[in-house]
Amino acid sequence: MIAEAEMISEKAYIIVSKDLLSSRLGDEIVILSVNGGKYYGLNPLAAFVWGLLADPVKFNDLKMAVLQEYEVPEDKCVADLNKLIVDLQKEGLVSIAEENPVTS
Repeated sequence: MIAEAEMISEKAYIIVSKDLLSSRLGDEIVILSVNGGKYYGLNPLAAFVWGLLADPVKFNDLKMAVLQEYEVPEDKCVADLNKLIVDLQKEGLVSIAEENPVTS
């Protein structure tokens, strides 16, 4: 597990956990952890990122998509994206792998 102070490698893959249900509500997303019975709400930026996670995706690809969609300095984008992914990982909503689990 990545600690909050650690930076996620740009080559690392972000993978959505199984047993989650999600639904878009306007520009936000609500996620239900079927196993945990807990609901999560994602703000518009987090919802944008969540929408890119249908398949395992590299952190760098997420960063590039956010930079194209939003006017934000790259260093702030990386810091905010890193915090979001670490927070999602802590809640068991995503995992982080150095290799693509689909091709491994």
